[in-house]
Amino acid sequence: MARSYFIAAAFAVATLGACDPKPPEAPPAVEAGVVTEADTDTRNALLTALTPVIEYELGNGQKLSFKVEEARTQGDWGWIHATPLTLEGTPVNWAKTKFDEQNREGMLDGGGATRALLQKVNGVWEVRAFDIGSTDVAWEPWPEEYKAPPEVMGLAPR
Repeated sequence: MARSYFIAAAFAVATLGACDPKPPEAPPAVEAGVVTEADTDTRNALLTALTPVIEYELGNGQKLSFKVEEARTQGDWGWIHATPLTLEGTPVNWAKTKFDEQNREGMLDGGGATRALLQKVNGVWEVRAFDIGSTDVAWEPWPEEYKAPPEVMGLAPR
């Protein structure tokens, strides 16, 4: 009897294994270490966090929009490279900001190109660091300073 039970069990396992279709493969998980281009919702959330900070920094009460060049995330870190514009989409009048002299001297790169490092804290993006119009790579020390992944900022890992 034991022998027939063993044979029946072996047959059942072999038959079930041959008939079971493979389960669908799960989509690959997004790893914290993978840099991804921000989707529209994420880009908008990054801009929502960044806009009042830059408006305050310009110091002239001017409301801003941005022309986004890059928006990336890596885990809970975000990066945005954008040019500030007026709400009408025209260039910022730098003469009405604290960047007037810098702009007149040709030291305001890319029409005030702004780069910002953000971190998601309790589900909300917060600006950790930003730079407006530097002619050098002012964000180069940010990975070490903020313990942020350099890849999200387009920098080589150290």
